Amino acid sequence: KDKLDTLQKEKTELSQALTEKNRTINALKSQIDSLKNELKSQTQNLNKKISLLENEKKALETALSKQPKDKLDTLQKEKTELSQALTEKNRTINALKSQIDSLKNELKSQNQALKERNSLSQKLQEIFREKSQVESQINNLKLALSNHQREKAILESMLTYSARSLKPPALVSEEEKSLDKVVYINLGFSYAMKRMINKAIIYYQKALEYDPKDKDVHYNLGCLLAKKKRYPEAIEEYNKAFKGSIEDKEVYYNLSLVYIALKNLKKATENYNKFIELSEQESKKKN
Repeated sequence: KDKLDTLQKEKTELSQALTEKNRTINALKSQIDSLKNELKSQTQNLNKKISLLENEKKALETALSKQPKDKLDTLQKEKTELSQALTEKNRTINALKSQIDSLKNELKSQNQALKERNSLSQKLQEIFREKSQVESQINNLKLALSNHQREKAILESMLTYSARSLKPPALVSEEEKSLDKVVYINLGFSYAMKRMINKAIIYYQKALEYDPKDKDVHYNLGCLLAKKKRYPEAIEEYNKAFKGSIEDKEVYYNLSLVYIALKNLKKATENYNKFIELSEQESKKKN
């Protein structure tokens, strides 16, 4: 909840920043439009002046043969001044173009920042949607369990534990007929300890080819399949791991966890009750 409140606060701040950036962008757009209009107006004025100058030039050239030399010098001077004025106007136009390019670059940068903020806003919306879904799932779970208080209490106690560990390879006895089986079991256990689950599964399956009735191998294989969320296969292996002794409590416990994952609360409760029963028997024997 604290994290969501923080995210909500950050969303509000981002929204305010986004509003401010939008005002800045609108102001920049307004400035650009104003500069464009000013540039357009100046260009039109210059074009008019150039046109007038061209007309005057033609008229002057026509009258040159009739005008005295001093008049010609005066016109030449005016032409030079007009040329200088035109050059100055061109500098002004280039300066305005440079300002427009700068404003375009700034606007591009602002748009990029706006896209980043929109992306953050979308992520926040996704988080809130996920929150809503989680809350909905919690409410559905509470409703589903309202008529199963006993199962709920059992499941809550089960959730404080994790699946029982793999059984380590037993020492090789003189009666062991297949060394290949022993090698595969040891390889399977080694890969499992390195969290290379897929390889471990392969070697345990190979070990079963030599001895399909090895309960410990079936048990370990069930644990690994459950870790890979291959629950139906895990159940099949656990069912082959029962020895008919108190040791079966570990199998019942892991089966209850698998059935929880499959949302089969009835089966989960049945197996957990058997685990409790065998645990109590073991405790009485020790006492």
